[in-house]
This record gives sequence, structure tokens and C-alpha cells, in this order.
Amino acid sequence: MPDAGNFLLQLDHGPLDEVGQGQQNRGADRNGTCAGDDQDLMPLRITQRYCGHQEEQESVQQHEGNGQYGLDLPVDANTRQVRLLAPHGDGSSHPVLHDRTSGLAQPSLLPNMLNIDGVTQGRAMGVRILCTDCHNSDDNREFGGAGANGPHGSKFTHLLERRYEISQAAVPGQAIANLFPNPDLSPFGPYSLCAKCHNLTVILSNTSFPLHAQHISEGFSCSVCHTAHGMGGQSATTTGERLVNFDANVVAPNGTTPISYSRVTNTCSLVCHGHAHK
Repeated sequence: MPDAGNFLLQLDHGPLDEVGQGQQNRGADRNGTCAGDDQDLMPLRITQRYCGHQEEQESVQQHEGNGQYGLDLPVDANTRQVRLLAPHGDGSSHPVLHDRTSGLAQPSLLPNMLNIDGVTQGRAMGVRILCTDCHNSDDNREFGGAGANGPHGSKFTHLLERRYEISQAAVPGQAIANLFPNPDLSPFGPYSLCAKCHNLTVILSNTSFPLHAQHISEGFSCSVCHTAHGMGGQSATTTGERLVNFDANVVAPNGTTPISYSRVTNTCSLVCHGHAHK
């Protein structure tokens, strides 16, 4: 039997051959799937490595690309691949395929994950999380429900265990169609999946970023600025910390200036919701 640590599980809700490509080449609809694809199908790829040999089983055709894909930024949040959860250079990711290594303070991180009721404590956070901490049945037993554990089925998109709203815009840089101003922070609110591990009240206190409260209160989703899985590394314009990687379906370049972010200055350059950031 192969070591479980040598398995790479990739889950996505869109074609695997579109990872990291520029939005101009993507040919995907707003849900990250190609026109004509069954919206309910989830491509699954398992790579098993035995003593230096590699075997692959996959449900859709895989085109690896030229190695730069997954590192060029920004990348559409809806087509993010689990492959980017592995540490690459100076990037950042949720600690699924590696232990938590960030030296930055995480003031919003809870000591225990919250159960589905959003009140009682579940498993201790630890230094690593599982794919099924996000992709899980919405009524699973591990976190207080009565259903099966694992990503068997969910009422939420992308087989997510809890609700997570992703901002949508018809044209990058223009009006966002699904704003959630002054969002409900309860277990039934638009970001209840984030609240499983993060104290949303602390985030709104601007402890880690001075404009969190303004952006969230005005209705913008976490997904506009943060990729849930991770980013492969630094780019020429994005420094790579704290999962900051803008959704190119929502934001656009500010004139001829590339979309950019610097943690040192806490500034970005882009156009979002019709507003230019310099």
C-alpha cells in the first residue's frame, strides 16, 4: 500500500486543463466550467507515487501546460486547483498538504473549528487541516450533523460543507451583482465556511488589514481578494502573503498598470466595482 502522504487529490468544479491560464484563454462561464459541461460533475484526479514511479487515474483529460501555469497571477478563484496547496516559493496556502508555516500573526484563527451550528467547538485546529474540512457533506456527523462524513453531497456549490458566497461581476472591474452589505455573521451567513476556522468579528476589527471592515460591510466577498486554496508564489506584482490573489473575473487592471498588491504598503492597484484603486 502506498503511503497516504504520497497521494495528491485534486478536486475542482471546472476543467483541469484551464488551471492558471489567463482569463482571456479560459472560455469558462461564471461558474468556472466550460459551456456544455454538466454543472454537477466534479473532475477527480488522483496521482499515486510509488518509489519514484507515478501512476495517474483521472476522470478528465489533463494537459500539464508549460510549468508557469499556477504561478502567474491573478487567477480566477472558481478554477483554483488543490495542487496549489503545496508550498511553492514565497506563496501562501491553507495548510492541507503541508504544516502551517506562516510567520505572520493569525489573530482571527480559532483554537477549535466550530461545528455546523456555529457555536459548539469541534476538532482542535492543529497545524494542518484536511480537504474535508471545507469539502464535505453539509450535514456530516464529524461536525455535529446526522449525515455521512466526507464529500458525498452538499446543498452548497463546489461540495462545500457550509455557505460561501463568491462575488460575481458581468465584466471585470464593473459592478458586482451579488453584494452582501453588513453581512450576517451567523452560521447561516454568506461566509459561514470561513467562520468555521476564523473569528469574523476579529476580521471586522481590522486587526490584520485596516480596510477589512469597509470592504466587507460594503458587501464584497472574501473571494474578491483572497483565493481559498492558495497561490503558487510571488509574481512581479503580487507579493504572495495571506492568500491575496485577486479574482480576475471580478477585478480589472487600472489602466496600463497591472493588477498588483503589496503587503508592505497594504496597497493595491486595480479596478473593482467601478472604483479605481491606486
